[in-house]
Amino acid sequence: MYERIFKDNIKRILAKNSYINAGLYTLLSAKSLSDMKLICAEASQDDSIADISWLKQFRKYIKNEKKRFYTTDCNFSNAHIYGIWQALFGDLGVDTIYTPSVEHGLIFHNQIFNDIEDTSRAACVTFGEFRRKIIRQYTKIPVFCVGPYIHYATSFYSEEKIKEERKKNGKTLLFFPRHSTNRDELKIEIERYRKYLYSKQSDFDTILVNTFWWNINDPLTDALKADGYRIVSAGFRDDIMFMRRLKTIIKMSDFAIGDSIGTHVGYCIHLGVPFCYEPLGSYNITKIVKEKKDYDFCTNHINNIANAFTHSQMINDVQREICNYYWGEQKIKSKEEIVEIVEITREIMKYSHGWGKKNSDVTKKLLNTLSGKKLELLKDAII
Repeated sequence: MYERIFKDNIKRILAKNSYINAGLYTLLSAKSLSDMKLICAEASQDDSIADISWLKQFRKYIKNEKKRFYTTDCNFSNAHIYGIWQALFGDLGVDTIYTPSVEHGLIFHNQIFNDIEDTSRAACVTFGEFRRKIIRQYTKIPVFCVGPYIHYATSFYSEEKIKEERKKNGKTLLFFPRHSTNRDELKIEIERYRKYLYSKQSDFDTILVNTFWWNINDPLTDALKADGYRIVSAGFRDDIMFMRRLKTIIKMSDFAIGDSIGTHVGYCIHLGVPFCYEPLGSYNITKIVKEKKDYDFCTNHINNIANAFTHSQMINDVQREICNYYWGEQKIKSKEEIVEIVEITREIMKYSHGWGKKNSDVTKKLLNTLSGKKLELLKDAII
């Protein structure tokens, strides 16, 4: 208990200044950071769409050797998780400290997590209004809505190769089984999954099962592979190629089905692939006490989305409204606007000298100096 209190106090201190935060996390995380850089470099070369062998061996290695698969440097993690930062800011040649922190996906909780709490960045980006309003309740930093992150990623495969795959595979169903992480426990009925997918075989030429890296060696994955379905994966969580692979997998498909509500739902709709929610009796049991505190809030929003997609066969107006609210479908930014968001963040950093307590005052003063699109962007981010 005392160790946890000590770590929490250190985090609070580090969160006070962005420059100190970045420097000390890098210093204190030297060993885990070195290991993670090697892992990420190797993972980025893997094509887990065509072959999951490397990913299976990597997951097995972590389990058997008890090896760490993350770094305690929250800034490195934020710049790598799911390849989001890379898709948004990776080609700008700017240090991560001068870019907004990135929420790692669609979070249903009425809380903020270490994406924002620990990185101590001068601003953050998220999908749409749902999360923007929540984040602004807990912090005064600008919150820029940028819409579905997958919009900014380039496909892992070339457009020509995706066309070749689609031609070879014929009509393709993409199935998203519910997944778990090291921080929760997954409860599923394997036979129920098998029977359900069997009932879909006659409607499709190919069935792709998109498996999250943590579950790549689970009995369900082995059972579905034995049934003849093609197992694909977007890869390791902190691999910057993750979203590029996921975009390719979705674009290779004609229709998507899943038994959970998550970020993938809005991504499918954004890419023009209809998504159907089919409850198959699976559920997760979280090990994180903080996530249990607003269970009803989360459940209400998840059910709101689930109701719009249950047994769905095509994209409809209700679903588009849902995706706009939660995923920010109408909040997509141009490349020029992304650059301006970074410039605004850099300006706040410059005049606050990285001190979070000065952020709000600096932002207000900055409003008086900006004009045009930059002014609009900042106003929208602090509503």
